[in-house]
Amino acid sequence: MEKLQPPPSLQLSGNLAENWKRFKQRFEVYLAAIGADEKSDKMKTCILLHIIGEEALEIYNNFQFDQGEHMKLDVILDKFERYCIPKRNVTFERHKFFTCIQKQGETIDQYVTELRTRSKTCEFGELTESLIKDRIVCGIPDNALRERLLRELDLDLEKTVRICRAAETIKVQVKEMCNEVNAVHVLNKKGKNKMQLNTEENKSGNKTIYSTKQACGRCGSHHAPRQCPAYNKVCKKCGKNNHFARCCKSQVKPSQVHTVEETEVEEFYIDALTEVNGRRKEWILPVQVNNAIISFKLDTGAQVNIMPENEYRKLQPRPSLQETEIKITGYSGMQIPVTGQCVACVKYKNKKYSLVFVVVPKRVQAILGLSACEKMNLIERVLTINIEDNTEYEALLQKYSDLFLGLGCLPGEHKIITDKNVSPVIHPCRKVPFALKEKLAEELDRMESLQVIKKINEPTEWVNSLVIVEKKDGKLRICLDPRDLNRAIKREHFKLPTREEIMAQFANAKYFSKLDASSGFWQLKLDESSSKLCTFNTPFGRYQFLRLPFGIASAPEVYHKTIHMIFEHFDGVDTSMDDIIVWGSSKEEHDERLKKVLDATRTANLKLNKGKCLVGVQELTFLGDILSSEGVKPDKSKVSAIENMPRPQCKKDIQRFIGMVNYQAKFIPNLSNILAPLRQLTEKNVEWTWNYEQETAWNEVKKLLIKEPVLKFYDPHKPIKISSDASQSGLGAVLLQKHDETWQPVAYASRSLTGAETRYAQIEKELLSITFACERFHQFVSGQAIMIETDHKPLLALFKKPLNDCPLRIQRMMIKLQRYTLQVTFTPGRWMFTADTLSRAVDEKYGHEEKSSEVIEAYVDMVIKAMPVSDSKTQLIRTETAKDEVMQMLKEVIVQGWPENKHNCNPQVSDYWNCRAELTVVDGIIYKGCKIVIPLSLRKQMLQKIHEGHLGIEKCKKRAREVMYWPKINQDVSNEVERCSVCLKYRPSNPSEPLSPHPVPERPYEKVGVDLFTCHGKDFLMVTDYFSAYPEVCALNTTNSETVIKCLKAVFSRYGVPNVVFSDNGPQFTSLHFKNFAKEWDFVHQTSSPNYPQSNGLVERSIHTIKHLMKKSKESGSDFYKSLLIYRSTPLEHGASPAQLLMGRRLRSNLPMKQTLLKSGMEDKVRKVKENINRKQKIYFDRGTRILPELEIGEEVRIKDSSTNTWNLQGAVKEQIDPRSYIVETSDGTVLRRNRRDIVVDKTSKEPSKVSTETVEMTTSTSRMSESGRDSSETLRRSSRVKQPPTRLIETC
Repeated sequence: MEKLQPPPSLQLSGNLAENWKRFKQRFEVYLAAIGADEKSDKMKTCILLHIIGEEALEIYNNFQFDQGEHMKLDVILDKFERYCIPKRNVTFERHKFFTCIQKQGETIDQYVTELRTRSKTCEFGELTESLIKDRIVCGIPDNALRERLLRELDLDLEKTVRICRAAETIKVQVKEMCNEVNAVHVLNKKGKNKMQLNTEENKSGNKTIYSTKQACGRCGSHHAPRQCPAYNKVCKKCGKNNHFARCCKSQVKPSQVHTVEETEVEEFYIDALTEVNGRRKEWILPVQVNNAIISFKLDTGAQVNIMPENEYRKLQPRPSLQETEIKITGYSGMQIPVTGQCVACVKYKNKKYSLVFVVVPKRVQAILGLSACEKMNLIERVLTINIEDNTEYEALLQKYSDLFLGLGCLPGEHKIITDKNVSPVIHPCRKVPFALKEKLAEELDRMESLQVIKKINEPTEWVNSLVIVEKKDGKLRICLDPRDLNRAIKREHFKLPTREEIMAQFANAKYFSKLDASSGFWQLKLDESSSKLCTFNTPFGRYQFLRLPFGIASAPEVYHKTIHMIFEHFDGVDTSMDDIIVWGSSKEEHDERLKKVLDATRTANLKLNKGKCLVGVQELTFLGDILSSEGVKPDKSKVSAIENMPRPQCKKDIQRFIGMVNYQAKFIPNLSNILAPLRQLTEKNVEWTWNYEQETAWNEVKKLLIKEPVLKFYDPHKPIKISSDASQSGLGAVLLQKHDETWQPVAYASRSLTGAETRYAQIEKELLSITFACERFHQFVSGQAIMIETDHKPLLALFKKPLNDCPLRIQRMMIKLQRYTLQVTFTPGRWMFTADTLSRAVDEKYGHEEKSSEVIEAYVDMVIKAMPVSDSKTQLIRTETAKDEVMQMLKEVIVQGWPENKHNCNPQVSDYWNCRAELTVVDGIIYKGCKIVIPLSLRKQMLQKIHEGHLGIEKCKKRAREVMYWPKINQDVSNEVERCSVCLKYRPSNPSEPLSPHPVPERPYEKVGVDLFTCHGKDFLMVTDYFSAYPEVCALNTTNSETVIKCLKAVFSRYGVPNVVFSDNGPQFTSLHFKNFAKEWDFVHQTSSPNYPQSNGLVERSIHTIKHLMKKSKESGSDFYKSLLIYRSTPLEHGASPAQLLMGRRLRSNLPMKQTLLKSGMEDKVRKVKENINRKQKIYFDRGTRILPELEIGEEVRIKDSSTNTWNLQGAVKEQIDPRSYIVETSDGTVLRRNRRDIVVDKTSKEPSKVSTETVEMTTSTSRMSESGRDSSETLRRSSRVKQPPTRLIETC
């Protein structure tokens, strides 16, 4: 591929827009071909500029780029796009679209392509497909075809194109056939000049086209060289090859044509003839024809039997094909080509019939016409339908009309028993969209008026979440999300009768009735304690259910037990989970029992649902069996999925079916011999032929699967398991019960997916299969603990998540499943033979469940419409999602299913792996739960909107989490806020760092702290020993350096010169005089950071104490120095006074004491005690602190202005004085020294190259030390290497 020639240069002359599109397409293909599409942007840009040509390169040189964008491929292509493709006038583009008609000789596919091309610039949006369809109907020249299209109901673009293609094909075939008809085409006129008259029928009608060009001498028409239609054809005049009769030159007398002999042609009508492309809801019957099995459509509108050529070739023996003059006309009036006709032997139900079939050349559906259907007794004409008069029962129900009004209330109260070992859970109130709040308030008021709920203000241990579902009429249904509560509820297991016990009751039963309760659970009252368990949160306060709510784990058993106790003493009455069954051996007995039941229902105040009640019927379905006057027989719906399973079409279908059958092999004797004809088709080098032997084996195996010993009757006392699966086009499920350690089927079910459901994510399809199975097997599983078997492992996590965190469609399906007690388990797909086979070979007679799909989509629409996102913004997100390659890959993975492990996942979508179970696609937009996944191109814009109000990091994160998501959104929000100069200026103070105490000196007066203070208008110097805390107070006449030095000399002369003197940065201590004083007296002078007096805390505390003594002495009139003496001689925490620690003895004060107490010797003890105090003080202080990272020399920072309390001073770090003290040079050249707490890194000048990846900031607590007193060996430094946090620590929400 390296020698592949590059595409030609971009041509700037002619149609520039078209030239650019072609060049861009060739360039992208070239990059992929040479393997450069994975290279860097710089490499791809260099390739583009190398091959684009001199003129285009000159245009590139004149483009204006932002910094760093001149070598970005996407930016360059976008600029060329805007340069080469002018802005379009949408009105004019639409005019061109609506005036486009099909040209002569243009096929329908070419016409549709032209319309699609023109529609791209018309901005039709979602109406594009519909408007193209309308334009085709208006723009085709064939009026007959237009009328055919206008007669169609539910006409869409796909159907329109299909009909037009069929019309084109038939016209071409009819035209070719007409070329072979023996007719007079040429009239020769005597004379020198011969005028040849050629008649053709063009596509717009029956116009005659005259041509004076020389026609072909063999066929009489005009065509390209070597494409004569007469090649290999036999002349009907002379019998020779390679010419038509009209061009035959053999001499036949008489030479003049006196008459034209017409042949009578029989014409038949066919209602429809469609190509076999997919499954449809039609009457399809497999029939044996000459030892081959052919599926025929029973069409009473067809006057002949049709067989396509591909089916004709399968016949063994193959009957001879005879020519025929039969013409077949379709529904639209178009002629259908005919190959010939044959007579074949048809065998059906052990009877043989000889039928005539018309063979057509296309691969279409074989048809049995009206006469054949009647001859084979496949149809019967019904002239009258007898409808039983049910007036008597209508009058009876009218008499008890009060049973169908209002909400009932059954006697007694139910108490929900909970496991005390399960901790109660209180869920916060879920946010309700503003658009639904008014409807929610109305529904709460309605339920309160019905005494179903009541408002509560007292505290409760359990608070459940609210779930809202919108009904078809726009009203809301209020439900609970009681998952946590259900884990604590102890279920009541009510004994159900066996099948034998139930069926024994129905002996001689002839008439049946079934009564269904209305809002059954709501008719059961709860006691006070149970009512509090069912408390739920709303935006209008907390409410509690007074009636048994939907979704409680014990509700089905409790309801069934209550209903059963009401009717258990009645003869001819039984109850199931939902229904009350009444039967009688005669109509009179049945009616008498029914009246008693209705009276008991009225007495119990039980209300019924009239729409679901069946009264006085002679056949009824109950617990999987059909009850009728003929006795009890199995319900065919249990096995219809097997009976109606479509015939295998390939080897893989056979292998799947055999795998399902082998799973039940031990219950089927001689299975190997039965399956032999089917197993032959799976062998290598065996051609696929489905003959009588295969059909017989196929039907026999299906019969074995739907009867004992394979299929078992339902037993309410045996464990239940549902195995369900979903394929790309269907759902399959099997209900199993455990018999002697073996799971055996009780009922089968399957159905195809609707158009909307096929676009679901795979996890949604898998949950839909569970929902379908539970609803289909409801009469078996209601009130029972069910094990669910699935091969989709992410489903297990969904059943543990809060309902609000699930994808939208899954939320609605989970609400449906709340009535069942499910235990979901994972089973590898290779062991789920039956469910997998049923999902891929669905029961076509069952059809779709459009209502279920509509309910789910209605719930999704309700949530999406209520989201705080405008229509324009939603459309923008949808458009950008469609442009984003990663989003398109993600959509594909969501719909088709995720791989088994992360290693097999596409790296571009691997960031979504941890939340894959929450992702879904709705109307072109990806959602994570209820949050929109934002494409890359809109993330910067969204970050700006999130921080538009200049809120802090946490509040911005909360705003973002409500409605949107993308990987590492938390770190991106943090970076956006940290880079905001306004927020940085007014940010709060840095948090306190861990305490870093001064090391305890080894001896007295090793280290002292000094500071100045003012009290009562006078200035004083405070000198405090860091070992003994002994204070020395000196009055100052002035505060200059000389006066301070003089006082310090006096103090040092009394107690000795310390090793270290610690002070602030006052001018008295930073002067040259003090520097010389320190050098002369040989001590180290250390200073604290400006505006950070805490680092000299001992002196600050001493000043606070001394000032209090001064104020109290003045107010009380006592002597301050006497108070100072008492303070110096007062014992501290360790038991020694400051004087005792400094001087080695106690001071004689105003208290009497023994002389021995004036002796010392406690230095070691004091040191240990003080170190212990410092250690405890550090532990308490460090609880709310964190270490600030060290600053690098030259790093741009901001300094807190203590006068305005803002961070408006900018500068750069010049020098680090101490571990937490820095010299900073501001932007105006001022040099300041500040503590690390008053310095923050300035990120406003740092623009990231792309949206940052999230990291985790590790917060630790360590000692807080003063800048000066910390030993160099204890210096804490943060590693300067780049740290990659482990994935498990990264937030994904």
